[in-house]
Amino acid sequence: MARPMATDDLLGQELGAYTIQSRLGQGAMGCVYRAVQTETGEVVALKVIRRIPGVGQDLVTRFQREKEVMRQLVHPNVLPIHDYACNSDYLWIAMHLVEAGPLEDRMARARLTLPEVAQILSQTAAALDFAHAQGVIHRDIKPSNVLIEADGHVYLADFGVAKLLEQEGLTLPGATVGTPEYMSPEQVKNGAVTARSDQYSLAILGYQMACGKVPFEGMLMQILTQHAKAEPVSPRKLNPELSDAASRTLLKALAKNPAERFESASEFANAFAGAVQPAGGAARGRGGAGRWLALLVALACFVAGGLAWRHFHRKPAESPTPSATFEASLKASQTAETSASY
Repeated sequence: MARPMATDDLLGQELGAYTIQSRLGQGAMGCVYRAVQTETGEVVALKVIRRIPGVGQDLVTRFQREKEVMRQLVHPNVLPIHDYACNSDYLWIAMHLVEAGPLEDRMARARLTLPEVAQILSQTAAALDFAHAQGVIHRDIKPSNVLIEADGHVYLADFGVAKLLEQEGLTLPGATVGTPEYMSPEQVKNGAVTARSDQYSLAILGYQMACGKVPFEGMLMQILTQHAKAEPVSPRKLNPELSDAASRTLLKALAKNPAERFESASEFANAFAGAVQPAGGAARGRGGAGRWLALLVALACFVAGGLAWRHFHRKPAESPTPSATFEASLKASQTAETSASY
């Protein structure tokens, strides 16, 4: 049998119905390429995972089964899957290509505003809740799996891939599926992974977007230990623009005990949005402009109050004579008739 091509050697090659054009990114298990469907000319993102020789002999059967499950996840915020296929050397997944790229690129360019953070959390949570209702747990929420179109539309990618890799032994012996910085305490302890595990990972993502860093950093074992035992620094200490309510919302979703988190990902996202976008929050988001507007309103009220006080406390005027009153009434009548003629 011919020697399998290294992943880096796939540029310009054909893989099934696709011709690989360029590499978009690389992960621990493989690469994502820009590719073209040979017959239709459609441009896609092609995730390619190299198979480990001698591991997962029933991979094709399970892969086909997983393909059907993934095709049922049709939701506006779930990245559309066009095709799953494999051969003796590789697995590949053809997906909708998001030209603007992943959230990690967006965060690298500039700090997100809190309303932007709320929007991204809301759309990602909607995708998660839909998947959870279908019995699918993501287990690998991270910035590279959150894709954002130029208009701000969010897609969550890689549903089911982590589960598939674990089932087929495509992870290193003893390794836990997931990305250390975003893993829930129960994942670290190899416990039961539930929808609230995804919520914890989403909260890590929210913390990172709002504060500019993940709550737990260091070497691998240090990160895992902190997830299991350490409390994160209050988000408000890292970003004073966060309200107490927004900070508490993030910390609740990051509770070590899954039962202490929110009921769903969307409940968490909605609570965060409500904490950063109240009536006062809009002014805070505008910075100094909001404070100056409030000052001008207060000044106008003060001036109006002063004028009213002068009006009611001024010295009464002398009563007009009957002759003056008659002349004033006559002039007023003439003025009204003139105005009516226009």
